[in-house]
Amino acid sequence: MHLAIGTALLCGLTFFAPATAQVRRPAAAKQRPVLDRFQRMTPAERKKALEKLPPERRRAIQNRLQDYDRMSEDERSRLSRRLENFEQLPPERQEAVRRSFRRLNNLPAARRKALRAELLHLQQLSGEDRRDRMAGDDFREKFNPAEREILEALASVGP
Repeated sequence: MHLAIGTALLCGLTFFAPATAQVRRPAAAKQRPVLDRFQRMTPAERKKALEKLPPERRRAIQNRLQDYDRMSEDERSRLSRRLENFEQLPPERQEAVRRSFRRLNNLPAARRKALRAELLHLQQLSGEDRRDRMAGDDFREKFNPAEREILEALASVGP
């Protein structure tokens, strides 16, 4: 369950950042500081900063912060590694990963659930085991070409 929360946090704070915002901002000002900045604030500072946000964005950040607070240190560490892996990707590859997350979220709920479960499984595998899994007949039978493309893009971020 917490792996799903971590993936959601990673998606929400990094992958769903508007592409235009990523283009305009310097590399050091990517979405990672959103969580870091809020985590470093005192409760009063956090409340004041959240009050300045539009209601929908405020709720989204509050939910992600609560999810993050419930994570174990190990889960936070894995999330941090995935985010670091993402940040090491070239900008065009980062944008491709963001597009894949948007495509994932546009799938029907049942397919989205199946792909997220598979993504969590893939993220727990070594690189070689992940490649073998995605090359296997079972993987090809369970997921159509568009779904496989989404999973391949998202699994590239790694654990």
